[in-house]
Amino acid sequence: GIETSAFQSAMEKAFYFFAYTALKQVHSTLKPLFSSNNNTSTTPMSASTNLFLGCLAEWAHLPITMPIDCLTTAIQTSQKQNAMQLMLT
Repeated sequence: GIETSAFQSAMEKAFYFFAYTALKQVHSTLKPLFSSNNNTSTTPMSASTNLFLGCLAEWAHLPITMPIDCLTTAIQTSQKQNAMQLMLT
């Protein structure tokens, strides 16, 4: 259980970081195209935009990390002694 839990946590943090970084880059690339302000490169991102991008980044990792989380829960709540058997079933 602890190995899969640590693996799931590391994957979750890594995918969130990469998704958030990619979303911020896309936002900074597209912002000048939709803004009438000439100084869009120097204006900071608003709090609501930052919160929205963080929420999207959180959702981005779920299809990958949720099955690992389910496996971790199954291993921790299983009566079987051999966790490897549970992972293979």
